[in-house]
Amino acid sequence: MEKLPNINLDRKTINMMFMSRIAEGGEAVICRGFKPNSLIKIFVKPESSEYSDSFRVPLYPDLITMPENKLSKLEVIHQSGLEHSVLPLCTITMHKRLVGYEMTYDPNDKQLNGQNLSREELIHFLEQSKAILEYYKEHDIVYGDVNANNLLINRKTGQVKFCDIDNIKIGEYPIDVMGRDLNIYTILHGLDSSADAYMHNVMTLHQLRKDRFGMIFEPVSWLVKKDFSKDLTNDAKEVLESMREPKNFNGEYVIQYIKK
Repeated sequence: MEKLPNINLDRKTINMMFMSRIAEGGEAVICRGFKPNSLIKIFVKPESSEYSDSFRVPLYPDLITMPENKLSKLEVIHQSGLEHSVLPLCTITMHKRLVGYEMTYDPNDKQLNGQNLSREELIHFLEQSKAILEYYKEHDIVYGDVNANNLLINRKTGQVKFCDIDNIKIGEYPIDVMGRDLNIYTILHGLDSSADAYMHNVMTLHQLRKDRFGMIFEPVSWLVKKDFSKDLTNDAKEVLESMREPKNFNGEYVIQYIKK
């Protein structure tokens, strides 16, 4: 099968790309791509903050080699024609070292987090994202880090897709980095497709609470004890109760019990 193409860039070009960064995290910087419909992800070494446990990314950070595990997953995704996802276009090397990749981009795609949506729109996008996670399950994928920052919504087309696709579990290739809730779930329950249902439920509950209480990032065991009677039918109680202890989670999506 066709392998991902590769382009080689020098450090000066990458530094210029860092000037147009649009996002950054603990392992990479996202920059404008070479075309209007692409973005570039460069893996970097963040610096510890002097005043907190967080990290900061300098304007011109040191680059790190993209893990082989991520490359293997990108190759599988490229060859499989995976749908509902941001897709890799090519890998990027600097001085023969793999440092990132270029990916598809639609300027109309926005992170779910921070969008001012009607209740009808929110339900639509949450239901679509559930369907995508079930599609992933059919393709031996556990997305894992399901959250409102990794869910891209397009109000123009009404479609949804997931980004950060190099961090999924696909086949034999594991997730690279886990957030707090997913890490706790994996320790107490194990990592299988039920993790996506669990994390989707956490995202859904946070989104339902947002208008009244704000986005409060609290332990899941506290979150599920809140009163969701205005948003969910009584049938949701069993799901919420099972989420108090991840090892007891029943694997159901709470979105199916939402009041419309």
